[in-house]
Amino acid sequence: MVKTLLLVTGLLFPQLGWADSPAEVTKRLISTMQSCGQDFGLPSAPSQCTNEEIEKNLAIAQLSRWLMGPHWDTLGQEKQADFINLLTRLLRELAYPRASEFLADTQFEYGDTQQQGNEALTEVSVINPDEGRVTIGFRLNQSEGVWKIWDVRLDGVSMASNLRKQVQSLMSKQSYEELVERMQQTIANAKTDEAG
Repeated sequence: MVKTLLLVTGLLFPQLGWADSPAEVTKRLISTMQSCGQDFGLPSAPSQCTNEEIEKNLAIAQLSRWLMGPHWDTLGQEKQADFINLLTRLLRELAYPRASEFLADTQFEYGDTQQQGNEALTEVSVINPDEGRVTIGFRLNQSEGVWKIWDVRLDGVSMASNLRKQVQSLMSKQSYEELVERMQQTIANAKTDEAG
């Protein structure tokens, strides 16, 4: 009876226990991306190669808010939702296919996970035939008992920080509309490259 109650509680309220650890979330993301390889986005790609399967492991809304920084609250809910959707489209068109291709022929050595409160960093050494050994740090945040990745560090360089600098620069020197236009153009260029 107690075992049944615990099982039902775990299924209905996963945030109360049995949530995947930061290392497990990282392994699941890498496994999904690796299995997709160069087939990402193709009709014949494995079922786990969907954007949704990848995004289960990502904190895109949190990343969006962090990228906008002090400008986030001034946008209003409609523009906030639009920015999250635009960032998601950008990741789908550029980041997922490139990461899947890079990770397709690699070996991994999982390192330790450092955890402090709701923040965690899981380090992975990647051995790629073309790039050699690369250290990747996956930064995760826990919200409502669920760990999700919001930043990736390649050899210590934060991808989120680089993107934030670009976003903040455009927001301070130009406007939100200019930022949106640049992001849309990047997406359009990626689709043109893919078609050509």
